[in-house]
Amino acid sequence: RRSMTSLNTGRNGGGTAYLPGMSRSACLCRYQDGLISVETASPALFGLTTFDPRNPEKPHRIATEVDSPAFFREYFGVVGE
Repeated sequence: RRSMTSLNTGRNGGGTAYLPGMSRSACLCRYQDGLISVETASPALFGLTTFDPRNPEKPHRIATEVDSPAFFREYFGVVGE
């Protein structure tokens, strides 16, 4: 069994994760950089989480798309069924 690894293609607004041996056209995830904020002051909105990809500061990265079949093939190939 092989371990899961990924390669992010930069921090300039997004990226793609590839598994070892995969062609660059066969991606597992697509990412978006931006700012995640969590409301902590308002009792009515406490915990509300937002993501802003237009913020000039982009300290966070989220997965915006996942190739589910490829993910589960890799996952079960690593941990077994």
